[in-house]
Amino acid sequence: MSLDFKHVQEFRIATNEDNAKVAMIANSREIVYFSKDGTTWQDVTPKKLGEVKNIYFADICPTDHSRLVTLSSDGRTIISRDGGKSWREEEALTETPERMVLDAVGNIYAVTQSGLYRRSFEKPKWLKLTDVGDNSLSADVAIHPKSGNIFASSRKGLWRSKDNGKNWTSIPCPGGPSNIALDPSSETSIFISAAGRIYHSADSGQSWTQISEQLAIWDFEIATTKPVTLFGFSRIHRTLWTYRLPEKKS
Repeated sequence: MSLDFKHVQEFRIATNEDNAKVAMIANSREIVYFSKDGTTWQDVTPKKLGEVKNIYFADICPTDHSRLVTLSSDGRTIISRDGGKSWREEEALTETPERMVLDAVGNIYAVTQSGLYRRSFEKPKWLKLTDVGDNSLSADVAIHPKSGNIFASSRKGLWRSKDNGKNWTSIPCPGGPSNIALDPSSETSIFISAAGRIYHSADSGQSWTQISEQLAIWDFEIATTKPVTLFGFSRIHRTLWTYRLPEKKS
């Protein structure tokens, strides 16, 4: 089936360095769509678990595309280990999620108004990490697949933790970022969206360059295809936006 993006509320992608194809997952609050190749879509909504409404977030493990997770507005955590063929409901998050993301080893991170939570794919218990800096974490979280550094955005700025969420360092950036994307091939390359515009830093946040005008981007991530591509989804325009990163000079 093809996907009509006018019904999509959230959009995520997953690639790894050995896979040129882009796996994608999208949801319309009540239906979860999954594509193994970014072209053909299937409905993988966890219907057998009863009525599941207000699916706020759905994501794919970057290194194992058979691992899917959905998180509902009431914290219902539902996991698939076979690409959406079957689902299992596990311990719920006790707070309303603002954002969810999976890292390269399958840890699940959820942003709430009070802070950042994490659980592993195999162990169904949510643990709260140390509150982020200004205690106003509200927008996004991203984990670098190689360094494991955690980046989180708040109403006042961008934060980074190098010790699994125990301590946080503020990174100066334009405005209050709503989204973060990290380049897997570089530990110093960061992309953020602020006021609908996309900014890039090649030096860990010491300087920033605007690379787009106002596009109302909501979800955006890096795809490690060749060339490396930044995918962005606009909720307002219901469109998928792509930006190919310049190839690095050898």
